[in-house]
Amino acid sequence: MQKRPLFIFVYGQKPYPYINAISYCIENQNTGSVFIIGIKHEDEKGNTAEPEPGKILSKIRLELNNLSKGIYEIYRQETKSMEYIDIVDKDGLDIYNRDSKILNNHSGNETIEYVNLGKKLKEIISKNRDAIIDVTSLKKNLIVEVTTIALANNFKEVYSGEIINKQATHDEKDLYHTLKKNSQFKYRNIMDSKHIEDSLNKIFRKDFIIKIGLAFLFAIMIGVVSVYVEDKKFIWIMAMLNGLGIAGTLVSLWLEYPRK
Repeated sequence: MQKRPLFIFVYGQKPYPYINAISYCIENQNTGSVFIIGIKHEDEKGNTAEPEPGKILSKIRLELNNLSKGIYEIYRQETKSMEYIDIVDKDGLDIYNRDSKILNNHSGNETIEYVNLGKKLKEIISKNRDAIIDVTSLKKNLIVEVTTIALANNFKEVYSGEIINKQATHDEKDLYHTLKKNSQFKYRNIMDSKHIEDSLNKIFRKDFIIKIGLAFLFAIMIGVVSVYVEDKKFIWIMAMLNGLGIAGTLVSLWLEYPRK
């Protein structure tokens, strides 16, 4: 089975939400490569926000390497110092060792300009129909834009990870292996919605009517023209082109049909 690439659109600098998503996808979604993408954009205050995906990827690799050795590094606010905690859970060590190897060998990062977001997503989707797009840490306005572009390209593999059945404590209890053991992590396809499905079907039906209508209108026009044109070869060529056009339209509609 072909490995699925994971494209994580990042914003926050803390590595652990990304590690949880990566661990889940490698374990459950057959992920074999991870790409960190930052969107350089203007924030709500008019300042340029640049998430520095290269730095985030380095943090993820470093923390996974530590976790694979049973070391968890945390900043304690009360003491204002770093503290190292030993992880003795063997399952956790196995998970992070596996993840660390993949991140060290099959990962990359990229910064894109906001204006090129649509172009980048189309590129990802066209080359990787089995890709996973992660928006766990994105701001709401950017999540809306990513999902809208994905929908426009009939792509619905857009996910977000969240901690459930507990309050986030921002410590070792929020690590993937612990959340998994306690059924406290959910990786949700945010496109998996009846409302989105209904909207896609409505858009498809309208598109179907317009395209088929235009194709048959052209066929009628050829029929009308044939009454006044004596060149049968010309009429035959036009009819053949129209037939090919209708066939192409049907194939196009089949390819565009919303699939689960």
